[in-house]
Amino acid sequence: MYTFNLYVFGHNLSIDKELNNSLNSFDIELKTKIGDRTYEIDFPYNGGQTSGDTYSCVFGTTISTDEFNPNHVKEIRSFKKEYYIEEYKEFIEYLKIEVVKFKGEDGDMDMVIDNLIKFIDTHEPELYSVQASS
Repeated sequence: MYTFNLYVFGHNLSIDKELNNSLNSFDIELKTKIGDRTYEIDFPYNGGQTSGDTYSCVFGTTISTDEFNPNHVKEIRSFKKEYYIEEYKEFIEYLKIEVVKFKGEDGDMDMVIDNLIKFIDTHEPELYSVQASS
């Protein structure tokens, strides 16, 4: 097993470690294609937690990776938020509809979903990196 980095546009959930890890604990993952890009909630680190005690979480769309990609620096430097923001807004609308379907199953999960929606509504999407493993 080896590690590599994913460069993601979306909400960096590692800012809120408890929310980030709760999504992992409840196995809340989601994936959809909008335009030609895949938007997702995914936990790509097979070894578990990274960065201390926080799980790696992709929340958005992957812009580039340094895994076998000599052009990743160029791809990151050419990143422009305006190329992604409209599709990302569609992803957030889709996500809010889908995660609400989980409510009512478990009181703790209801709280996690409420906290996720609050986090999305109060934080701006950004470009960030996530450690992943093969």
